[in-house]
Amino acid sequence: MNKNETDKFNLMYEDLNEKITRMLSLLNINQGTQESQKKSNPEVSSIKEINIKLLNLYENFSAVLKTRMDTINEKQNQILKKTEAVHSEISNPKSSNEKAEKCSYIKIDFKSLKILLTIITIGFFFLLSATYNFKLIQKNRVLKDSDLKYQFIRKSDGINKKELMILENLFYPKRDKEAIKRLQKSINDDTE
Repeated sequence: MNKNETDKFNLMYEDLNEKITRMLSLLNINQGTQESQKKSNPEVSSIKEINIKLLNLYENFSAVLKTRMDTINEKQNQILKKTEAVHSEISNPKSSNEKAEKCSYIKIDFKSLKILLTIITIGFFFLLSATYNFKLIQKNRVLKDSDLKYQFIRKSDGINKKELMILENLFYPKRDKEAIKRLQKSINDDTE
């Protein structure tokens, strides 16, 4: 908990304390006026009991809250002392050997080199796998196109050069997706 949170907590505690004190004083005033008007009323005794219970609850809450705040403040002080000690150790090195160890080069030991090589190897295999998958996707697309062309030629009982060029131009160099879908739909309709 930092200083701002502690201050907010203290303000909430003080606000709650003030509100409960006001409520108790209002209850005492109301109770006094009601006792003078109705001395034999059973509600007055129940209000007194509630007032006593509320007062006990308030005292218990205040005590618990105060002990918790004290422990929080103690822990904050301990943390502050530890951070100050670490800061002083960092800012004031003890010997010249420590200065020599703080050089500007990076030292890689055997374990970190293994990890680095493993990561590079995994990255290489991932790149190789992605490239292979991309090539397979392209090859499957060409095979699917060739199959579609073959089915069209077979359905037409052969085609001439001009029709073959028109068929090839649907797929290459600029792919006409709508025409290919119509061609596929017509082939599927004829086979069914």
